[in-house]
Amino acid sequence: MPGPRTTADIRAAGATHWQLRQRRWRPVLRGVRVWHEEALTRLLVVRAAALTLPAGGAIGGRTAAWLHGADSTEQDAPVEVVLPREAAYAPRDGLRVR
Repeated sequence: MPGPRTTADIRAAGATHWQLRQRRWRPVLRGVRVWHEEALTRLLVVRAAALTLPAGGAIGGRTAAWLHGADSTEQDAPVEVVLPREAAYAPRDGLRVR
């Protein structure tokens, strides 16, 4: 089960609320989990952030530069995202919204 998944997708695949609360599914961001055997890398967290974005949202700033090969961000820096002005988006730990 590689990569981050939204809790909604995991539930749609048949997992119960109780199964999601077990240690087999680790939370990455609010609403996104990863299988317990998967390493929590910077790229995985960026992919998890992308799953939470509303229409018109994108990975931006130094995080986007890092994705394109620039040595522009620290491993534990917040993931930068860019949203349309009208987007309704709840803040999440580990993300910086612009």
